[in-house]
Amino acid sequence: MAVKGVLLSIEALFAAGILFAMLITISNLSAMPKDYSSQSQTLRDYAQGILLSTFSDGTLQQAAFSSSSSRLRQSLNSLPPELCVQINIYNSTPLKNSLNFTYIAQNCTLLGTQQSGVSYIPLIQRVNSSNQKFYWAEATAYMRG
Repeated sequence: MAVKGVLLSIEALFAAGILFAMLITISNLSAMPKDYSSQSQTLRDYAQGILLSTFSDGTLQQAAFSSSSSRLRQSLNSLPPELCVQINIYNSTPLKNSLNFTYIAQNCTLLGTQQSGVSYIPLIQRVNSSNQKFYWAEATAYMRG
């Protein structure tokens, strides 16, 4: 009989420990900073949309492959006045040391404290039948501030 009481006490302690661990986990998860706020997600959607629209009409490829930025600058400057976009073109990988070009909408400066949304898209240029060049385009969207 004493063994049965000890087992119930151990089970009760075990259950209490699990409950306590669950409460701490829930508390920690709810206290974590929210990286993906609705504004940040909206800005990421804008960045992705700008990349896709300039890709679909050939503007992005023209800027990456021929270093001609006039159409891309025109596209960026036609955005709503409260929205700023910076597009970076990279060679092969989206690493900072492989940056080829940067295009920024007029009168825009990204401050380190601003919320922004970032999106990427790969670009492939066929040089000839057996040779290709790879690029990455990165768009960062943020509110004019």
